[in-house]
Amino acid sequence: MVAIFHKQLKLSAVARKIHSTGEIVNYIMVDAYRMGEISWYFHSAWSCLLQLLLSLGILIGIVGLGALPALVPLVICGIFNIPFAKRLQECKAESMAAQDKRLRATSEILSSMKIIKLQSWEEHFLKLIYSLRDNEFKWLRDAQHNVANGTALFWLSPTIISSMAFWGCSIFRSAPLDAVTMFTIIATLGVMGEPVVQLPAVLFNNPSNGVISQDQYISAR
Repeated sequence: MVAIFHKQLKLSAVARKIHSTGEIVNYIMVDAYRMGEISWYFHSAWSCLLQLLLSLGILIGIVGLGALPALVPLVICGIFNIPFAKRLQECKAESMAAQDKRLRATSEILSSMKIIKLQSWEEHFLKLIYSLRDNEFKWLRDAQHNVANGTALFWLSPTIISSMAFWGCSIFRSAPLDAVTMFTIIATLGVMGEPVVQLPAVLFNNPSNGVISQDQYISAR
């Protein structure tokens, strides 16, 4: 935020015409926060990958060949999350652009409220704000639909993967299906469920918000 304030003081006359007060407020309120999240998502990416690899190693060490059938739904769930994450990335980018337009229009309308009241243009600009808000809401709704799909896959994947793991143990007879083995498999699969779902989102979706915010900040010259 401090860097944005310093850059705002150094804006040229041409840049002040291009970037309105609403855009600058959006840089401070939204973009600065999202740029700060880039490092967190970077560390989440490698930690999720490390957690997934360690869980796979533990599972293979416990059940041996019986873990192979469980890898099939694991890979399928990871692949299914990729289109959800990419679509969510697109929705977030469009919603950020729509939010920029709405905040810019709102700020300019509020700064010109005396003229609007004098000319009785309230209804026209109110409809303009509503239309911009509806466009932003459309992209936010699509984003939440993708989040719901990812959440459903998150809760279904442990059940499917654990069923395949137990089936593999019974077919290959690589490990006894006693209480110790079963509870260990369930706990390990529970640990694996989170990185399987979060890894595509961390790689494709969340860092893109910070990159978009960074590009918007750099382009503000």
